[in-house]
Amino acid sequence: MLIFIDIETTGLESIDKIVSIGLIAIEKDNIFTKYELVNEGKKILAEASSVNHITNEMLKGKPKFIESEIYKFIQDNNNEDTILIAHNIKFDLEKLSSAAIDWKGNIIDMLRVTKHLIPECERYALQFLRYELKLYKEEVKFTKECGIENSITAHNALSDAIVTKLLFDYLLDIASMDEMVELSF
Repeated sequence: MLIFIDIETTGLESIDKIVSIGLIAIEKDNIFTKYELVNEGKKILAEASSVNHITNEMLKGKPKFIESEIYKFIQDNNNEDTILIAHNIKFDLEKLSSAAIDWKGNIIDMLRVTKHLIPECERYALQFLRYELKLYKEEVKFTKECGIENSITAHNALSDAIVTKLLFDYLLDIASMDEMVELSF
């Protein structure tokens, strides 16, 4: 199974907590998508809200991450047969670890892989790559396959997971999945 993931947080410091998580899980021809807001009881900094567009009011009544459906899904699929894929996966793994998930499977860091495979690129931010590599041309088709009706919005966890998946597909024309795993280290 491949799990494409993105996490938004209350800020960028190590003490900051997860506020939203989006994932796309693919196993053979089956696609599962999920997006959740979670409330870890830490105030979202205005600076973080200005990026991820999540406010403290939006988190009222939301479950803690450990009580969320996504947490259960990740725990149920946290094994050697699952590959976790993210852009700058170090950040996501740190946040998952602080929420009691120590990843057991392989990983692919799309940031590192892209730097290795397209060294001439000017920048490596996910949204820059979305436009530089024209990944946006595949968004509507893929979101329909996933049953997602919302348009892609930068710094929305599910939207960023989708762009990460499209970047992965783009780079599969350059390198194999095994090579991507190796380049991630």
